Amino acid sequence: MPVSTDERVALLRRWKESNPLVRYCREHGFKLMDAAALIGISYSALLEWTKGTAQPRDFRRIAEFMGPVNEQDLRSRWDKWLKQRPRS
Repeated sequence: MPVSTDERVALLRRWKESNPLVRYCREHGFKLMDAAALIGISYSALLEWTKGTAQPRDFRRIAEFMGPVNEQDLRSRWDKWLKQRPRS
């Protein structure tokens, strides 16, 4: 059975919300704009990352922002998140 447009939108929204950085920000009370500034990137770059249309080149800075997070673990979680993207 085909998925409705509303269902596709909801699936994509939930997928975006499951991004490791987005989840961290939500759980720790950071706005994405503030997170971008603290990481040292533009807000538009962060939005591209969280949409899955671009990937961070430097996971070290994100891991430092997120606290005691292993850079390789974060990269692995990010890759897993990308692979879970809902299909159109």
